[in-house]
Amino acid sequence: MPNPDTYGIYLHIPYCRSKCRYCDFYSAPGTRGVPDEYVTALLRELSKSSRRPDTLYFGGGTPTELPPAALRDLLSTVRRLFPLSDDCEVTMEGRIHSLTPEKVEACLEGGANRFSIGVQSFQTDLRRSIGRLDDQDYVCATLEQLASYNKASIVVDLIYGLPGQTLDTWKADLDLICSLPLDGVDLYQLMVFPGSRLARGVKDGSAAPVAQLHEQGAFYRMGADVMQSRGYKRLSICHWGKTEKERNIYNSLS
Repeated sequence: MPNPDTYGIYLHIPYCRSKCRYCDFYSAPGTRGVPDEYVTALLRELSKSSRRPDTLYFGGGTPTELPPAALRDLLSTVRRLFPLSDDCEVTMEGRIHSLTPEKVEACLEGGANRFSIGVQSFQTDLRRSIGRLDDQDYVCATLEQLASYNKASIVVDLIYGLPGQTLDTWKADLDLICSLPLDGVDLYQLMVFPGSRLARGVKDGSAAPVAQLHEQGAFYRMGADVMQSRGYKRLSICHWGKTEKERNIYNSLS
């Protein structure tokens, strides 16, 4: 159980280069980047808080849509507003397509010590059917490069029950993720939100069928079995840690 005195701050950057078919979170088109006015307003609101956080989480949307200079300035301003302890968990959520070395280095220089990367699946065809832009080789190479800095906890999200996904492709994703130098993994159940592009696609037949509840149970059991057999420790119902770097403080407060 988390310490009841633990305090976390979530900072929302609701801009995405493209919106995935399953997503129902609020976001705006990020083809022109994140407006400076949004970052200014975010920092203005943040300055009203007087409590020192134990964990900061930059989510979205896609915070890594910010250019390197803006990422560095945002993080440094937050650290000026809140004298953070050395062990404060500072998470930067990101997307492979926008995770350039320049942005990674800006995040690390600004004090980020945890990256949460939405992969969802490594299978290229499946990725592109849900709106992900990069192929499996590029995804793996980017994660390996990110881990090579050896300065932050690297956590990856996978989703089970996606349209057209099978237990065999899910097993391939699990095996691949266990072969990568990661510190933690989230295994999320697909949620088909009413009104989302995916919900419309399932209804009109333009999307492949999604797993039903009993089928999702089989995906979950396989995921749990693989994680346990590969040395991952369950930290929550859907989150698994492999190394001591991964503390999962923010998620434990959610």
